[in-house]
Amino acid sequence: MNKFWFGFVVGGLIAFVLGFNFGRDVPLWSNPFAATQKIKERVVEGTEKTLDKAKGAIHDATKPEKGKQ
Repeated sequence: MNKFWFGFVVGGLIAFVLGFNFGRDVPLWSNPFAATQKIKERVVEGTEKTLDKAKGAIHDATKPEKGKQ
């Protein structure tokens, strides 16, 4: 049972590092605690993309139907 818990903890730590790096779009086995230099730019870019998608969805949802006025 001890081997199970040891493997569970070690596997969880490895999965955390891989998932964290995958989410930041950096190489999987790089240092997850290293500071990234482009955080501000990525946040601004992601926000702009999200706003554009939301504007498009709102525009499509509020478009009048053809033939009905």
